[in-house]
Amino acid sequence: MIRISPLAGQTLQGKQLLGSFCLAAVAGQASGFQPLTITNILAQGLDGVAVADCRAASAPLDVVSDQALLESVRGSSGQLVLILHGLVGTGYVIESASSLPPVVQWQTMWDGVFTNTEPRRAIKPTDTAEAMRFYRALEL
Repeated sequence: MIRISPLAGQTLQGKQLLGSFCLAAVAGQASGFQPLTITNILAQGLDGVAVADCRAASAPLDVVSDQALLESVRGSSGQLVLILHGLVGTGYVIESASSLPPVVQWQTMWDGVFTNTEPRRAIKPTDTAEAMRFYRALEL
């Protein structure tokens, strides 16, 4: 059970990030995305009366072990966004190419080191006229 309460004099209205949590993976577990389903949400107003409009949600939980994860999603306006999930203190490079073997010319899109304040990085690839584009993430 997780309980979230506002500070004295503070109110919660609309959609807000109320917190985050971190789970430790079992040693030797492979990196991957696991489903996380939140259920049985109960909320009360300051008067103690139950709030009727509470919805359960599901989201993928990224478990980063020995390998980084590169995820592609569509942004709010439909554009492609790459999200790199990696290990704190580790350097990565994301590269793109317009074709695969026999001739591959990888081009760097982003490189950097993950910090404890940024364990993931969202990258918006530039639009190209190519029908296909390939992406990879490498540890530096």
